[in-house]
Amino acid sequence: MKVWAPKQKGFTIVELLIVIVVIAILAAISIVAYNGIQDRAKNNAMISVATQVYKLSLAYINGSGQLPATGTTTYCLTRDNLCTSDSGSTPVTSDNSTMLTNLSAYGTVPNSAPYPAGIRTSHVTGRTVNNVLNPFFIVYWIKGTNSNCGLPTVTGTGTAWISSPTSYTSSSNGMTYCIVATQDPSSL
Repeated sequence: MKVWAPKQKGFTIVELLIVIVVIAILAAISIVAYNGIQDRAKNNAMISVATQVYKLSLAYINGSGQLPATGTTTYCLTRDNLCTSDSGSTPVTSDNSTMLTNLSAYGTVPNSAPYPAGIRTSHVTGRTVNNVLNPFFIVYWIKGTNSNCGLPTVTGTGTAWISSPTSYTSSSNGMTYCIVATQDPSSL
């Protein structure tokens, strides 16, 4: 008669390795999904700030018959006064207090923007979009290539400015550049 050893309880090394591999795959998938969610949340926050500034600018233009800022100076469009030039590396240092006062008469100006490049103005006297005088623009960046800027009247770039046939202006280095035209007071 054979004597059998009592059955060992536990898992084999192969079973443990399979469980570890499955957990690692699930962790990798969730990390990638989490990063995408963070980017979309920041983009939505940036679009929200841009929408708020856009509406304030239109309200100011329609209410006063003037642009919120004039001249060729670039201004940051948030209370913290933090934004950068087109290159994204040069801080804009102009005093935005007069423009913020003008916009504040029509609503609350955002305190900050979610991306370090911020949100700023671009004012070029005589600039046209679709052959209509339109010198005041809101400029910002969002993450992702060819992402939707989330606002109407997104313009293309170049010598003849026209409404962009896409929902963005241009893209480079994994970021989407958004230039949004406002209304010219002389067209009212």
